[in-house]
Amino acid sequence: MDEDRPVGLSKRRTEEEEGGRGKEKRRCKEQYEKKIINMVKDKRKMEFRIACHNINGLKNQNSYRMEAVLDWAEEEEISVVGIVETNISNKEAKWLVGKDKQYLSFWADADAKKKKGSGIGVLIRKDWGVHVARPRAITEYIMEISLLFRQLVIVIIIVYIPPNDKEQTKNIQQYIVKRYIQRKPVTQFIILGDFNHVLDEVLDRFGGEERAGKKQLPLYRWLENQNFYDTFRELNPNKIAYTWSRNESKSRIDMIWISGDLFNGLKKAEIQEADCITGSDHEFVLAEIELSEFLKINTAARNRKKKYVRKVYEYGKARREDWESFRTDLQQTIEKKPSIKYLEGREASHDGKQLINKVWDAISDSIIYAANKNIPYKKISNTVASKSAKKLRSQLHQEVIEISKLVRILRKYKDHI
Repeated sequence: MDEDRPVGLSKRRTEEEEGGRGKEKRRCKEQYEKKIINMVKDKRKMEFRIACHNINGLKNQNSYRMEAVLDWAEEEEISVVGIVETNISNKEAKWLVGKDKQYLSFWADADAKKKKGSGIGVLIRKDWGVHVARPRAITEYIMEISLLFRQLVIVIIIVYIPPNDKEQTKNIQQYIVKRYIQRKPVTQFIILGDFNHVLDEVLDRFGGEERAGKKQLPLYRWLENQNFYDTFRELNPNKIAYTWSRNESKSRIDMIWISGDLFNGLKKAEIQEADCITGSDHEFVLAEIELSEFLKINTAARNRKKKYVRKVYEYGKARREDWESFRTDLQQTIEKKPSIKYLEGREASHDGKQLINKVWDAISDSIIYAANKNIPYKKISNTVASKSAKKLRSQLHQEVIEISKLVRILRKYKDHI
């Protein structure tokens, strides 16, 4: 052992470096949370733009596609991009996104036994990076990443369901169901990628072999029953658009599904052409969600201190004109709901129980909106919250508090007195 070398120097340097990285991470997080607070205070919108794309391989001469995706994502201000069918290993992929880029990248290895049809990646814009936790490559076909906020966790699951592989299809569906069942109460989900199955044979497929009688992917029915929403179809109930095309065949098999609470902030969902950008036969799928309400920086203690109130409608005080306005607003609001339009535009043979929950939610929301606008109501404080309301302090109590503050100050500066 070299006597001139200080014992434990390497260890101390490592601890100092880790401490420095920890401080930098905390500083970045504090700055970003301040940014969020300012945006909420200014009543600006926090737009979370998420996209997915089947890139059809990044190997060798196709590596240019990654640069094209990064340029497109920066131009479109995308927050998160899920990339499927990379066909390369994690070791190969990590060099595709330079440190000078605006995105962090995480990768799942492709199946070494297959030339194509596996491998997952995700790009996350660096200003969202401080919230990234636990990026996990589950298999060559599933990747999961979580974004952590105070009292909110957004779990993003990127999937590629290989065609004609029943075993992998079953495994992927089982993982999603299990992961959702084990969620925490504050968790919201986004599930996106290439599902290789259409949701509606009439709206989502054109040409190709006859698929009449083909069973729907069971995952779709399960997602709908758990109040997940297919973002594109919800905002474009009757629009015919496709995410994959080859020769005369076209289908919409790339999707972004979001859980119920996130749906309340859904502002935009679209399909953008990718052929001229990456050369893939799959298009870009985008969704924009407003997160300003979710990202308000509130602690559990602050929420408990809030004075919660409930509305009590005073139907007896409603006039004839109020009821007429209520009926008119209710009718107009229901007619604008995407799920109602979707139901009206479908043939009877295509209807069924899968739309019942969505239609009822639309009707319920419309009734509440029309009632709040036209029916008189009063706000009543909840009993539990009222009991914990701040009591008026007596003059003696106030003086004791002031004396306690003075004692703390004197103790703090006793050496300087």
